[in-house]
Amino acid sequence: MLWLGYSLVCALSQATSDALSKKALEKEDPLMVAWVRMGSVGSYTAEDGTARA
Repeated sequence: MLWLGYSLVCALSQATSDALSKKALEKEDPLMVAWVRMGSVGSYTAEDGTARA
């Protein structure tokens, strides 16, 4: 049943990210918004592709 909590947190995080990106697109360059959004994911991944704690 632990998967249910993980899936809810994941869905909430992705929905929040989508909403914030959409709001940022009103004022910012789309390329910059994409770089920031993808850069935040990359900060949790090591160079060799393994996840950091």
